[in-house]
Amino acid sequence: MSPELLANLRCPQTQEPLRLATQEEFEQLHARFPFGNEHDAARIEGAIISAESQHCYPIVEELPLLVASESIQLSS
Repeated sequence: MSPELLANLRCPQTQEPLRLATQEEFEQLHARFPFGNEHDAARIEGAIISAESQHCYPIVEELPLLVASESIQLSS
């Protein structure tokens, strides 16, 4: 994902800036949350996380899925 695109994206739930998940964060998220069925999980290339790390959104085919129903809430 281009830095320019990422700089313009906001969390659809909180309007906070988003950042790319590190590889380590992505692997931990993938282990904790299955991201749908096995076919869907195989398509997930990465994730973006809200600035306050409350919501995580998967990246599929280089596109972030910025839909509330696709997000994973990371804090309660």
